[in-house]
Amino acid sequence: MNHINVRKMEKHISVDRVRVKKLLLLLEEYLTENINDESFVIKLKKEFKEITPVEFALCEQKLFINDDLELTDEKFEESADFIIKSLKGILVSPKMILHKFHPINMYLLEINAVKNVINTLRNMTEKRFVRNEYIDQFDKLAEVKIHFARKQNQLYSLLEKKGFDKPSTLMWNFDNNARDAINSGREFLLKNDEKGFLDHLEFTLKFIEDLFMKENKILYPTSLKMITEEEFEEMKFGDTEIGYCLLSETQIQVPKKKTQNTENNNLENDLLKVLLKHNLTSVSDSKLNVTNGELTLEQINLIYQNIPMDVSFVDENDIMRFYTDSKHRIFPRSKGVIGREVKYCHPKESVETVERILNAFRNKEESVAEFWLQMNGKFIHIRYVALYDDNGTYKGCLETMQEITNLRSLVGNQRLLSWDEKDKEIAK
Repeated sequence: MNHINVRKMEKHISVDRVRVKKLLLLLEEYLTENINDESFVIKLKKEFKEITPVEFALCEQKLFINDDLELTDEKFEESADFIIKSLKGILVSPKMILHKFHPINMYLLEINAVKNVINTLRNMTEKRFVRNEYIDQFDKLAEVKIHFARKQNQLYSLLEKKGFDKPSTLMWNFDNNARDAINSGREFLLKNDEKGFLDHLEFTLKFIEDLFMKENKILYPTSLKMITEEEFEEMKFGDTEIGYCLLSETQIQVPKKKTQNTENNNLENDLLKVLLKHNLTSVSDSKLNVTNGELTLEQINLIYQNIPMDVSFVDENDIMRFYTDSKHRIFPRSKGVIGREVKYCHPKESVETVERILNAFRNKEESVAEFWLQMNGKFIHIRYVALYDDNGTYKGCLETMQEITNLRSLVGNQRLLSWDEKDKEIAK
């Protein structure tokens, strides 16, 4: 599979294969510890006057398919910072000329906004420590998680489909490490641990800056080489669905719904062909037989959009096929995940658990898995259910996720309609 991904990636980029092979051999030499840090830098700068982001990205992808290296994510993470810093001065990419609302430009605008918060936090360390002021700034800093969510659901998804999967998986790990550092910093603040917070602060800010450097130097230039303008335009719908980090309304463009409607029309035309075979003539008006009743496609969509929980479906091949598009989603999600291997839809620390669940379902060892967690004052219940057809063949997994904080607090009985009480409160 990894060799296939390398070939897929090479279809979307143009590189000098001789140069890539030379760089790859040098990186392998360093990662196998056959050359020390100083010798690596000297040899790197002797062999290469400049290296493009795409050349380095392709080498990253190739490194992960070399079984002789026994290269784990952890091992590469340990070396990645030094390798990328060693490229300073020779990692060269053409200037990114982007229109105002281009998805990559939106990432760059967010980076500038987050850097302003970082500068504010650094300046605050020169003044008297005021916990509430730090909490306000850290809440702003935490919005970078929206930036990460768009990358993980949108940008990484498209790159994976083009074969560029291993480096994006590694970058997801960096995103999560930054998220965890922000969460830890906020915990110090909530405990009023001034020393612990200030000791942790610079590590957090530097980690985020290093992550932004990787995005600017490698991720975005490589994305611009591999993703078409049409795909970027389509990406805007999912980007808007997830949201943006620290940007004003004037910096955000809500995409026109024409493309989306065109998609719906194409879907309806495809469905209409199927329905005509069954003597039905309209997608929107014709009722479809469901297990207990008949529903139109419009009714089915309305039910899914308003059901008070998040629902996702992964098919028997572990491919994400469906999720409910509701306003109350607990975790961000976009159309970019459709058709994606489910292991790429979860952070690294969850992948092993998800794969264990799906394998147990496939082998009929288990049929249900439940989890619950408390997050930002909310109690979240998660349930995985195995799906089998009438012959007992595994057909996939249904995931439901529900915020049940209010349900857990209910006591006694509620037998009467509560609307009247609300009307009385409004009248007061």
